Amino acid sequence: MEEQVHAACLGVAQTVENMQTATGVKDAFTQHWIDDLIERSRNLRKAHPERSATDIQEELMAWVLENKDAVYNPFLTLKGDDANVS
Repeated sequence: MEEQVHAACLGVAQTVENMQTATGVKDAFTQHWIDDLIERSRNLRKAHPERSATDIQEELMAWVLENKDAVYNPFLTLKGDDANVS
């Protein structure tokens, strides 16, 4: 999920979709934030065309790190539990 969020900060939805297809991992909880970050990245690029995509990505990732508990599904961050095990 972290890689998908990182990719979303570049504002390219297709990259995230390709990652989700390749890994088979898509979390509905985090998907809201992935969509939000894609939109925020696109808006920042339009508003500030002089900024590089990497610079915008770093800004958004800093926000993600500050809001990690809100962005990532808490069930995926539990220690010692594997959600894939029945």
